Parts: sequence; C-alpha cells; structure tokens
Amino acid sequence: QSPNLFNFIGLSLLQRIGGDLYLKECSGLADLTGLNQLNAIGGNLHLEDNAMLADLNGLITLDSIGGSLTLRNNPLLASLFDLSNLGYVGANVTIAGNHGLNDLSGLHQLTDLPGNLTISSNNALDYLSGTEGLRRIGGDLNITFNPSLDSIMGLDSLSLVEKDFVIRGNNNLVSLWGLAT
Repeated sequence: QSPNLFNFIGLSLLQRIGGDLYLKECSGLADLTGLNQLNAIGGNLHLEDNAMLADLNGLITLDSIGGSLTLRNNPLLASLFDLSNLGYVGANVTIAGNHGLNDLSGLHQLTDLPGNLTISSNNALDYLSGTEGLRRIGGDLNITFNPSLDSIMGLDSLSLVEKDFVIRGNNNLVSLWGLAT
C-alpha cells in the first residue's frame, strides 16, 4: 500500500527481479514507467487494486514471469499491449475485475501455460483477442462473469486444457466459435 507512488523512474536500469513484484493499492500509480529495462521476474507479477493504473507502460521488455501473472481490480486498466513480449508465465494467469479492459491483446506470445487461466468479471471485455497463440493450458480454463463477452474468438489455437474448462455467467456469449479450428 503506497498511495504516493507515481512511477518507477529511479529503477530505469533494473533488468531482473528474482522474486515477486507485488503492487497493491498504489492509488497514484497510472503506469509502470521506469521499469522499461525489466525483462524477467523470477516469481510472481501481482497488480491489484490500483485505482489509477490505466496501462502497463514500462513492461514492454518483460519476456518471462517464473510464477503467476495476476491483474486484479484495476478499474482503469484498458490495455495489456505492453505485455506483447511476454512469452513465458510459469504458473497461472488471472485477469479479473479490470473493468476498462476490452480485449487481451498483448498476450499473443503465450503458447503454453502450465497453470490455470482465469478471465473473470471484466465488464468491458468483448472478446479474447490476444490469446491466439495459446495452445495448451496445464490447469483449468475459467471464463466467468464477463458481462460484455460475446465471443471467445482468440482461443482458435487452443488444443488442450488439462483440467476443468468452465464457462459461466457470460450473459452476452452466444457462440463458442473461437474454439472451432
């Protein structure tokens, strides 16, 4: 909890974090400017309850996360574009409660996810564009309570979900066309 944290400019040479990057309730944080050289996080990247976080600017060079990626309850987050170089997440991906997010563009480099993929309660999420490269999920796939989701287009390459596949509470979803490959 750091309400006066606005950027990471003093960390502009940081290339790797061996453990976790955990940012919760940083109410003044609008983006991640200053982390532009960060290319690896050994543990988890967890961004939660950041009221002003509008984009992930600063993470453009991030290519691997050894643990989980969690983006939860960042109401102004509108884009994942700055994750476009992210090719590896070692555990789960959770994208939940980000009410400004309308697609998942930026996650297209992910092909194999060892853990769960949870996409839940993102009010503006229309479709799953950005997940086109995903072929395998080693855990559960949960797509729940995204009231604007009308298509799962983007999951076209998905060929294996090793555990549960749950689609629930997506009131506008009329087709599973995105799985027809």
